[in-house]
This record gives sequence, structure tokens and C-alpha cells, in this order.
Amino acid sequence: MLSTTRNTISRSRATASAIRSQHSARIDMVAIALAAAAALLVRFNIVPGIGW
Repeated sequence: MLSTTRNTISRSRATASAIRSQHSARIDMVAIALAAAAALLVRFNIVPGIGW
């Protein structure tokens, strides 16, 4: 199962790098927005049991 996860991650990274070369700024903005949203969810404990 771990190797399957690794393969999936490496495949998604390859896809992401291919997309990023075409749409660099837009992909980066989406990634930053997702990271910020996840950080807010954890910080303010919107999802029970995950927050600080």
C-alpha cells in the first residue's frame, strides 16, 4: 500500500510540474489558497479533533 501511495504521489507531482510549466502563477495561487484554508481549519479547530 505504501508503494502505491508513493507512486500516486510521484505521478501527481509529475502532472503538477507539467501543469505548472504552463500555468505557473495560477497554480501557485491555488496552492497557496488551499494551504491557507487548511491552516485556518486547523488553527481555529473548525474540523473537530484536528485543531490545536
